[in-house]
Amino acid sequence: MILKKNGRKLNIIAGIPAMNNISFTIGIPTRNPDKFLVHATESVSKSTHLDKARILVVSDTRSPVKPHILNSLKKNGAEVIFIPGNHTQTEKMNIIFKKINSEVLILTQDDVQFSPDALFKILSIFKKSPEITMVGADILPFPKVSLLNKILEVGLRIVRYVGTEFNNGDNYLMANGRCIALRKNIFKKIEFPNNLINGDAYLYFQNKKLGGKFKFAKDAVVYNQTPHVLSKQISQSERFLFSKKELSNYFDEIRSEYKIPYLLFVRALVSEFIRTPVYCILYLLFRCISYIKYHFFPNNLTPFWNNTYSGSK
Repeated sequence: MILKKNGRKLNIIAGIPAMNNISFTIGIPTRNPDKFLVHATESVSKSTHLDKARILVVSDTRSPVKPHILNSLKKNGAEVIFIPGNHTQTEKMNIIFKKINSEVLILTQDDVQFSPDALFKILSIFKKSPEITMVGADILPFPKVSLLNKILEVGLRIVRYVGTEFNNGDNYLMANGRCIALRKNIFKKIEFPNNLINGDAYLYFQNKKLGGKFKFAKDAVVYNQTPHVLSKQISQSERFLFSKKELSNYFDEIRSEYKIPYLLFVRALVSEFIRTPVYCILYLLFRCISYIKYHFFPNNLTPFWNNTYSGSK
């Protein structure tokens, strides 16, 4: 895949001479190829300023996939590899790491949709800045009108504000697994440990440990669905709360990396309270419920995720 614009090889990006062309692959681990994966791959196929992207999907063989789904995926340029058994998302990402030899691997998930120029903007960062080895996209929710989604959007805006302000966006909050891009010299050195819960933050800290540099691509927008039932969001919150404890087994001084400046959080919270006071109060109530449940009524967390839509992931 070659960066192009208007059908030509791109020679200038934002006034900066282009480097050598960058090859890239989209990697998607999934548990059950369905219409949402079709939508995700279709959004990739409609990316602007690029040649047709290679898309590699790695899936379990848990249930038969409908022929029209496979046909649609093929039409969108996706190659699907089925592996026997029931596997975690990180196990499937390990397979993707081994299968891909492109200069850049863009990991994403099956419940997202890319804005038309998101991939172009991610790859432009790699071309412009050879020292950057990992890029995180700007993950935004699809606009919805349900009460739960309005509440959850408060939290997303708080995280985005804090994450973009803290250390100029170079922090684990901006490394969202919905879309993370890695250079080959990094992803070829990474292998997720067995039964890992939080793969997003693990990638961020492993990149840092290997001497890589992270960049948040604030203009590379990727949309995803927020959970449609409260129980799924509580499950996600529990995983986030557990991640600091889990990752301390793999990285030194992880607790200091998780210390976000308190003032940034307060500013974001005050801004949200002024903007939507009712939703902000309900969000704080939800956070309290999640905290109490995690510390006093904990679940046995597993590396198997439930899909936002159907529970298939």
